[in-house]
Amino acid sequence: MRSDRRGGLSDIARVAAASVLVFVVGGLVLVAVSVYEVVERESGGGARYLPLAYVVAWAGIVFSAVVAVERVVARIRARRPIGWAPIVAVPLLVESWLAGLLVAMVVVSI
Repeated sequence: MRSDRRGGLSDIARVAAASVLVFVVGGLVLVAVSVYEVVERESGGGARYLPLAYVVAWAGIVFSAVVAVERVVARIRARRPIGWAPIVAVPLLVESWLAGLLVAMVVVSI
C-alpha cells in the first residue's frame, strides 16, 4: 500500500540541505548588517538615521523567514513533497541586506 506523500528519505535530505543553506546565509546576513556602521564612519555623518537601515534589513529578514515557513506549510497542506521550498528565503535574505545597505548609504549622505 502506497501513501499519498512522495519523497521519503530523499525529500528529507533535500529539506535538510536547503534548511542548512538558509541558516548559513541567514547567519552571514545577520553578521553583515554591522557593515552599515562602516558606511556611516566612512561618510562621517548621518548616524541618527542609521537605525532606519537596520529596520529595513531586519524587516526583510523577518519577511524572508515568514515566506519560507509559509511555502513549507503550503506544501505540507497540499500533501506535496517539501523538497527545496525553504530555499526561497536565500534571495530574500540577500535582497533585504542590500536594501538595508542602500538605505544606509542614502541616509548617511543626508
